[in-house]
Amino acid sequence: MRIFRQLVLALCLGLFAAPGGVQARPYALNDMLRLESYGQMRFTPDGRHYLVERRGRYDRAASYGYDWFSRRLTSRILIGDVAAGGLRPLFPQRADAGYWMGGLSPSGRRMTVFRLDANRLALGVVTLASGRVRWLPVDPDLPPGKPDPIWIDDDRLAIATCQGLPTLLSFAGEAQRRLPPLWRMQQAGRRASVTVVGTSGPAARRPAGALILFDLRHDHVRPLLRGEIADIALSPDASLLAVLRLGEDTPHDPHRLYDGAEPLRRHQLRLVRLRDGAVEEPCPDCDLLPDLLSWSASGNRLLVFARVGTTPWQDGRLRVVQYGHPAVALDTGDTRPQLTRPQEGVARISAVWMGRTPVFFGSQNDGSRPGWYAAGAPVRSLDAQLLATPSSQLLAADVSGVVVRAGSSLFRIAPSGSATMIARSVMATALQRDDPFLAGSRALFASPATDPVVIQQRDGSADLLLSSPVSRTTLPIDPTCRPVAFDPAGLRALCVRRDAQGVGSLLIATSRTSPRVVDRINTHLAAVEPATALALGGGNAGMPVDWLYLPPGRDAAARLPLIVIPYPETVFTADRPPQSPDQLLAETSAALLAGQGYAVLLPSLPLGREVHATADVITAEVDRAVDAALATGRIDADRIAIYGHSYGGYAALILAGSRTRYHAIIASAANGNLVVSYGAPDPRTRIDMAGGIDGSMAFAWHETGQGRMGAAPWKEPRRYLAASPFFSLPAMHAPLLLIQGDLDYVPLAEGEQLFMGLHRLGRDVTLLRYWGESHVLTSPANIRDQYQRIFAWLARTLAPRHQDQALAQSSSVAPSTSAP
Repeated sequence: MRIFRQLVLALCLGLFAAPGGVQARPYALNDMLRLESYGQMRFTPDGRHYLVERRGRYDRAASYGYDWFSRRLTSRILIGDVAAGGLRPLFPQRADAGYWMGGLSPSGRRMTVFRLDANRLALGVVTLASGRVRWLPVDPDLPPGKPDPIWIDDDRLAIATCQGLPTLLSFAGEAQRRLPPLWRMQQAGRRASVTVVGTSGPAARRPAGALILFDLRHDHVRPLLRGEIADIALSPDASLLAVLRLGEDTPHDPHRLYDGAEPLRRHQLRLVRLRDGAVEEPCPDCDLLPDLLSWSASGNRLLVFARVGTTPWQDGRLRVVQYGHPAVALDTGDTRPQLTRPQEGVARISAVWMGRTPVFFGSQNDGSRPGWYAAGAPVRSLDAQLLATPSSQLLAADVSGVVVRAGSSLFRIAPSGSATMIARSVMATALQRDDPFLAGSRALFASPATDPVVIQQRDGSADLLLSSPVSRTTLPIDPTCRPVAFDPAGLRALCVRRDAQGVGSLLIATSRTSPRVVDRINTHLAAVEPATALALGGGNAGMPVDWLYLPPGRDAAARLPLIVIPYPETVFTADRPPQSPDQLLAETSAALLAGQGYAVLLPSLPLGREVHATADVITAEVDRAVDAALATGRIDADRIAIYGHSYGGYAALILAGSRTRYHAIIASAANGNLVVSYGAPDPRTRIDMAGGIDGSMAFAWHETGQGRMGAAPWKEPRRYLAASPFFSLPAMHAPLLLIQGDLDYVPLAEGEQLFMGLHRLGRDVTLLRYWGESHVLTSPANIRDQYQRIFAWLARTLAPRHQDQALAQSSSVAPSTSAP
């Protein structure tokens, strides 16, 4: 899924001379599978030490049963001294487990840490000075809004707990754990192997959860609240906890389109008074939108967004909550808080406190004038002086005003509405996270951002904006170095630089010293000669471009076979190539394909607002990009293949049925029949759907998401048939390679149906099924096998014409037998 790839920024690719006279070699499978990476990084409060999560080789994890999260099993927590440099383990860590950081205690003397092995997640508290860890006798949960326990003070922790593994980690392996016992029940014949899912009668069995207060000094546990916890936020004076608890499934109106941006379950607000554990429900009928729990700096007022009952979310209201008082809806007059509906994830509202005044991103009731407003009588526009519409993400806020981005400039806006430009030609304004789930969704999407804001400008300068109170400082950060952590005073920074080959360096910079390297990863890539990346088109800055990767060491006069990797709705710019050698891509890796001697094209595929013309637009845009690649004179027009994954796999199938210029098609995890995929449950959670009946892929993908159907299939059956590549099988003549995991939310039955149909038509088709895998392969053995079969299949289907007869006699997808 794109959300994971977009969090990794690629740096420029290019040719290089291998160090020390070593012969440069192409990028290969072993290079990718042994990739290392960094996780979270932070400074201690005194700025003297820094903490780093470093993840070892991907192919050496103890287990791959946690899907995407399996990479956490290679993680270690290291500590470094700012003055002396160098990194060492913070405490002894087992080779068969992975470790990551939680939060620092208020004094900075202690930190929560997690340990994950093949069967259990453990929570500990480490004393930074000694490295001594105390593992707590609890099963910690990982609430999606705030996965870390909350430090009340240096001795007390508020911890969300669960039974067994948290859902975030357990859902991927649920089928593998629970299906075999059910099969054995059937074989034994003594107990029924049945699970029941219904829309009426008894509610589904929910995972048990609770919120507890753990007193480290007295080794005492006090229960605070029962139920599954979605988010926790501590008031500024540490007297209250705002807690979102998951409730029943969210009902969906059968007469409205299914909106995947709506939360799957209701979110109920509880306020917990810590001095005595008293719990209050300030708005019993409210259903809260996640990721907005904003405490005022003083007064212990909480800003939330909620609807009553099943009111549509667009009719919800901002509310102010105080302990001991009912929630009060803010009167925003003719201005309505604006819902942001991301392509993936839950809808969000942007709102925060500007001193004692709530401010929010909204628009007039007729949808005009989107921008930032201050609540009050009357509601005031804060950005009326700006010519460009500001971003819905606030960068900083305090009693003296807010900082917003509009276009490529940053503005400081006072409560009166007067605006002052503080930076222009801004390229980036945020720290980067390689694992979005570590911080939690509220930290990612809160306004203002919980991290300091990095102001990277096109002239190469980089400043730091501290959010509360708003202040600005300058550090000597190399513009090619990606900032990942700052100390609280903004005097020190950690940044990561990746060279053209993909070798990563961790540098530390202070206000008084030049940046110096303290660690390196992926040093094996120093001997790799990467592909050359060319931006095609995009005459004006910021305009869409296509990226063409050319394999290293090839004669400029040679005509190369081309692999096109489409993904609809993706738009690239000329700022930097979209892929780099240090990215672990289990599918559609341009670096691996270029290493095999292929040119690789990643086209920009904007779809616009047309709802039902998806196939025509995809075909036209891919043809346009391929024509641009042919115009370079480097591409063999008779040897072009399409390789798409997920939505890109759907595009590949569309192209297979509508064009003859493409000579081979690879479709991985692809929707081939939208009638079959509509309503199909996720195989990973289908056993009893205890976490809720999730319609995000089963319904929303088709009605309001990438499928763009705008209706259910019983309302528009012809539309579904026209958009389903399965019904274009007679027009598919190019060899087709289908790849599917049996636990993919894109049903395996779709790939099997395509295979059987093409077999019935007597066409050249191969189906690879990887058992135990979901939407993206995670097992190194499966990733290796898949690419080796792809390479063999491409060698056959894109062979020069004089080689066709000889290659036809070899196995079409035989894997390599070479050992890693």
